[in-house]
Amino acid sequence: MPIDAIAVQPSGVRRPLMTRAYDAALAAAQFPGPVHTLMASDVIGRRQVMSRLRQLQKELTLQQNFLANCRGRVRRLLRISPSSAGVGR
Repeated sequence: MPIDAIAVQPSGVRRPLMTRAYDAALAAAQFPGPVHTLMASDVIGRRQVMSRLRQLQKELTLQQNFLANCRGRVRRLLRISPSSAGVGR
């Protein structure tokens, strides 16, 4: 990097000049508001939290039902009568 591509900041930190454009673009960027905790104090925040909790509960119920169905199918498939398994011969 050429020497003239280095800028000395007021703090004495040396930074490449190309970061000035990045810093300017970053300063002009529009970012969404900060995320909030589960203890959201406003109505919108509480609605978002409750909506997400309902969605998670539905997904959990679907997964539990799916696993219960799979267990039942596997049990039915694995039921082997003692005579067909060669037990008692």
